[in-house]
Amino acid sequence: MNNKKLFFVLITFLFIAHFCGADDTFLGGFGSTVFPLQSKDIVLKSQKVLITLPDLSEPPETHFGYYWVNYDLSFVFYNQGKSQWVLMGFPEGEYDEDTGGDGRLFDFKVEVNGKELKTEKKEGLYPNYNLEIDTVEGKRSFPFSFPTWFTWKVYFKSGERKEIKNTFKCKTSCVSGGIDKYEVIYILRTGTTWKGPIGSATIIVQPINYIFDAQPRNFKKENNTLIWEFKNFEPEFDIKIELTKNKEYLINK
Repeated sequence: MNNKKLFFVLITFLFIAHFCGADDTFLGGFGSTVFPLQSKDIVLKSQKVLITLPDLSEPPETHFGYYWVNYDLSFVFYNQGKSQWVLMGFPEGEYDEDTGGDGRLFDFKVEVNGKELKTEKKEGLYPNYNLEIDTVEGKRSFPFSFPTWFTWKVYFKSGERKEIKNTFKCKTSCVSGGIDKYEVIYILRTGTTWKGPIGSATIIVQPINYIFDAQPRNFKKENNTLIWEFKNFEPEFDIKIELTKNKEYLINK
């Protein structure tokens, strides 16, 4: 490849309860298998995440009772190193016929600077793979085990910025407890695999008609949305949203 580096980058979620979105992750790989590494050159300058929640007043899909959640993700990357090829990707979970649990992605699309690219499926190191990350507070270990990935190649010139967009939909999970709840988790911690801290992040969740709980609690409410904003940070937390039809427990009642 003309002595240019080929790196592997992933937009990734951790499969904790029900996953449905995450920050990009830097990868290495061999053959048809990929796995996260920590980038020495690529910086995640900014990200914007739009999560559109379902209308729980409508009947759920199938007897398993799931609803659709739609995602629109935008990431701006900057290459501080030499010109290089980057293989980017997005992890996908599995479907459990017994429980109805479904980690698959539907209608997945990727754009690079406004141009849609084709994707290729690759295997991940699954079920056990942990990565030790260098953070400002020292080394930390994170689990990064995913069965399959959507992947695509992008070329970065030295000093070049590129915007990567992903759109897709996935299913909620039903959470057992005292009331019927549906859970959605967006993973921020995968952003620690980029060089240095994340420059800025805005996470927007809408509508909030059926939100039972949202964490962390440092969000702001504007009209019918919840908004989290972060700057120059290495995330050690994720965005967790719980939904319910029970109006007594709603955050926006």
